Amino acid sequence: MPSARSLPLEPGPAGLDDVFQADASPGLPLDVIARARALRARLDALMNAPLPPAKALPELTTRTLERLEAFALRDAVKDPR
Repeated sequence: MPSARSLPLEPGPAGLDDVFQADASPGLPLDVIARARALRARLDALMNAPLPPAKALPELTTRTLERLEAFALRDAVKDPR
């Protein structure tokens, strides 16, 4: 049975490779490593998926606009530059 250390990891987006290094967790079962790789592949696909055309996006609701304003106000209060 191969150990976690002997399983190669496919390169991913910059910064994520460190999170999924098998050497960091040599005691993990192989099925856990396989599930982590599958999750990583799904997340990579989401991050690299093209954005839909602007016309295909739904209109912003009043609540969404209010939340965006609240986030902007929060950011202004945190960093009053």
